[in-house]
Amino acid sequence: MWNFLTNLIESIIENTFIFVIFFILLLFLPKEIMVEFGLHDIVNSIRPILGLLLLISISIITIKFISKTIEHIQKKYEIYNNRKVMNELLHNLSANQKKILRCFIDNDTETYKFSYNNGPARWLVSKQVLTYFGQTTGVHMNITYCIQPWAREYLLENPELLK
Repeated sequence: MWNFLTNLIESIIENTFIFVIFFILLLFLPKEIMVEFGLHDIVNSIRPILGLLLLISISIITIKFISKTIEHIQKKYEIYNNRKVMNELLHNLSANQKKILRCFIDNDTETYKFSYNNGPARWLVSKQVLTYFGQTTGVHMNITYCIQPWAREYLLENPELLK
């Protein structure tokens, strides 16, 4: 029963725009059309309720719009903040970490093989600058690493960071 009511409410909220159009039509159709369809007396008797339902529907649409706008702004801000943190990370790399990233940039590739035990490469994976690509079966095996697109793009724009 509770799921039914929840689903009904969600369905009504999702289709609010249709209700707004319906209430506007009922409230503002010319009298001649209302009389022709036999709706004039019914609509006049419930006009205050229709007006209230129209206001509620418009309020729901406004709240949904504001909510989606806030959600979009928060997402953009989160992306901006994450990018800022990651770019700062690229400005503070050790010589060994720069050497690892230079392999990607100098060879103009998005993948490169290093030992699975390579400390700087694993540190870059932990900071989400690199990711693992594929699997290895032994601890002394090489594994393919991928550079994240944002890191590659930023390093190509700022090659001085790898010097």
